[in-house]
Amino acid sequence: GYDFPDNCKAIHINIMIVRHPDGPQTKDEKDWDKKFEKDQLIENGYRTQQATKPQTLSYAMMDSPVGVAAWIIEKIHGWSDIKNNDIESIYSKDTLLTNIMIYLLTKSFNTASWIYYGRREEGGRFLPKDGHQVKVPTAAALFPKEYLEWPPKSYAERVYNIQRWTIMPKGGHFAAMEQPELLISDIISFSNFLIFHSSPFRLNKVRLEKSSLIGLISSSVKNSPLLKIALDIADSFSSRVLKYLSLIASAYGIKTSRLNLTSLPFIASAINFL
Repeated sequence: GYDFPDNCKAIHINIMIVRHPDGPQTKDEKDWDKKFEKDQLIENGYRTQQATKPQTLSYAMMDSPVGVAAWIIEKIHGWSDIKNNDIESIYSKDTLLTNIMIYLLTKSFNTASWIYYGRREEGGRFLPKDGHQVKVPTAAALFPKEYLEWPPKSYAERVYNIQRWTIMPKGGHFAAMEQPELLISDIISFSNFLIFHSSPFRLNKVRLEKSSLIGLISSSVKNSPLLKIALDIADSFSSRVLKYLSLIASAYGIKTSRLNLTSLPFIASAINFL
């Protein structure tokens, strides 16, 4: 997205490892930076080893399945949103063993660890290099047990063109393995958002009037405690928001007779984006 913005349509991230070259600016950003550095003191061991002496570690691990298991499971246990300190509350033994065996059978523990050495040698910690924001539309999914705590949104926005900022209800560092449904849903929602903002959708979809939208929502939540909230929200929509809600309703074939509570997440997603 930084080097080839014309070829990259969007970015979706659930971890922010790069830093702005100007550093934290606001009080919230500076407080986060201090807390982050303190929190990372206990996590720096593996990172330092792999960034300075990866080959020594690799020789030991290549002959030790138990060593590989310990190295990997310790991270999965510490960086996941597990319940009652039980790693199997989230991951099955099959999932854990499969992850370990990928490194053992392909003999790739060595090559996997070299990325840390490479970053130390070649740089890559700071982005953007010229101080300008990465312009490619970016979605951020913030999982609560991410051990690399996210900075305030203001900091992320100076690095990326943040278009979606989702606070996840659960999950940690290994989001794709731990909470795949949440991650996939967020990626799909962001993709839909980008599609609805593309020229064909902007120009060709039928636009509903404000009164029509209120009617749609009203019919969907009649006799529901959500009715007043939905009507209040609809009543405060700007014309721009209405336009895109109309596109979404049209794209999904949502009509008064078909709209129901299950359709409301589409409307909620549009509100989050806009």
